[in-house]
Amino acid sequence: MLNAASSRRAVNPQQVVRLLKDQIRLSDGGDVEIVDDSGGARYMDSGSLMTVDDLVNEFLTTNPHFVSAGPSGSGSGGGVGKATGTTGKIDITKLNMNDPKDRAAYKEYRKANNLN
Repeated sequence: MLNAASSRRAVNPQQVVRLLKDQIRLSDGGDVEIVDDSGGARYMDSGSLMTVDDLVNEFLTTNPHFVSAGPSGSGSGGGVGKATGTTGKIDITKLNMNDPKDRAAYKEYRKANNLN
């Protein structure tokens, strides 16, 4: 589980392990099993048993604050602060609401996504 959390860039992989450890058990055959709140085995949509990788991926997807931000480099963040057409593809978490241009971009974002 620690390797799965580390490979998915978890900010604190040990914390992820501590949070998920109650959802894992060993089956009678010695296999690792992911369990739900009632103790039953969890299955994927495909019908296969959920794996540790699946559990960690699900957790990090639903809790993105546990994942470190990607590196900024050439071309990254090119659309930040610009509402593009009707899709409103901007990263609103990076807007500076003290900047009139960013406030205007946020207004366009809200309008494009029917958030008025």
